[in-house]
Amino acid sequence: PFGQANITLRPPTLIPRWETEEWMLRLVDMLNTHSSACAEASAESTTPLLQPLNILDACTGTGCVALGLACGLTPKTASITGVDISDEAILLAQENLALNSLLMKNKLDFHKLDLLQTPDAAAKLLDISPTWDIIVSNPPYVTPSEYKQLDPDVKEWEDIRALVPIPSATDANTVDLDSLDPSGVGFIVQLAKLAQSIGVTDSKQTSLAGTNIPRLVVEIGGTQQVEPVCQALHDHGINTTEVWKDMAGNDRVILGYVKV
Repeated sequence: PFGQANITLRPPTLIPRWETEEWMLRLVDMLNTHSSACAEASAESTTPLLQPLNILDACTGTGCVALGLACGLTPKTASITGVDISDEAILLAQENLALNSLLMKNKLDFHKLDLLQTPDAAAKLLDISPTWDIIVSNPPYVTPSEYKQLDPDVKEWEDIRALVPIPSATDANTVDLDSLDPSGVGFIVQLAKLAQSIGVTDSKQTSLAGTNIPRLVVEIGGTQQVEPVCQALHDHGINTTEVWKDMAGNDRVILGYVKV
């Protein structure tokens, strides 16, 4: 189980970790509190205040985060789209969607998409939805040096592209790890740029303007990535960031807000 969803696993797709489930559930609570407040305000207003949130799950893998949100969020408060560069991941995510069909409370679909192919990726996302409210992601953030130290079982099961940020044009099977960005945050930097290009960080964007709901929710690999990731978010329209620790006390998630 992953939240309220059931997840089938199969190599080479990333195995969901407990840290990811932890922040996904915390985000569900945050968004459900928001939707409840909006519903109460709508009851006292002649104008409906609650619009379904368009949520993008970048690097969806098994679909676990997207499915956890679709099953856990208040019914009909979100429309969720999961994307991944991997054919195997999208196939598995679609299987998991079918597996959880009776548990779904919100719309969810999956698309194969290389998010590093900008501006093409931005155009395709805007074809899927003209507006996006939130991007969530458990992206590749393992550094090349950390990857070298991983257990062989992990390397044999999981696609290196789900672990280490690798440029689109690079062959993952023959990549020289020493040639890659040693910080591990390269993909997240590009994701911040993409978020800005599709309007996620627009201060007036859709129903989230003036709320305390994050526009980006991104998992990271620890304290050493906090500063460069926060800087990337601030460089691309985010003006306030927050760090969530996991139950082990490690810096695990960065939330980016647009507060006015």
